[in-house]
Amino acid sequence: MVAVHLMNIPVWFFTWTTWGTWLPGDSRGWNHRREGNQNSRMALADWHRSRLSHAPCEFNSLHRAAIADALTEHAQFRGWTIYLLTVRSNHVHLLVAANCEAQIVRDSLKARSTRILRIAFPQFINRPVWTRGGDLEPVSDEVAFEGIRRYILQHDGPEDVFVNVPWTRGLFAH
Repeated sequence: MVAVHLMNIPVWFFTWTTWGTWLPGDSRGWNHRREGNQNSRMALADWHRSRLSHAPCEFNSLHRAAIADALTEHAQFRGWTIYLLTVRSNHVHLLVAANCEAQIVRDSLKARSTRILRIAFPQFINRPVWTRGGDLEPVSDEVAFEGIRRYILQHDGPEDVFVNVPWTRGLFAH
């Protein structure tokens, strides 16, 4: 089921992680492309960690601000509405309304932020920045929308919040 914004624009909740920080077998659990959510398997996580070609990618406050700027500017350019954006040292949370396929939105935003990082910070040249793909969930109604906002704001600190657009009831078509 695709969420419908008041103007018939889908609303999505995206999460994507930085490269090397959430590996298959991770103690927090992990997602297998074909088999879904999986429990921790530390031997598998250790095996993947031992084969990383680069150190895990983590961001400082300057990197995070550059990523947030790139994401908001690109969304504005595309005509997408960001309702909530947090950028942490190892992942991004994004609640956005966009008039195209979720994968296109996510991948376009990741690509743009990678480009900006590589221009501004040479240490990101010739190394992976993000994991492949990322989680994308349609937001079905106002209850789900508010639940996602609460989840993000409870788990991410105030220093992580770059966009938090106030909203009122009536956002979703009935």
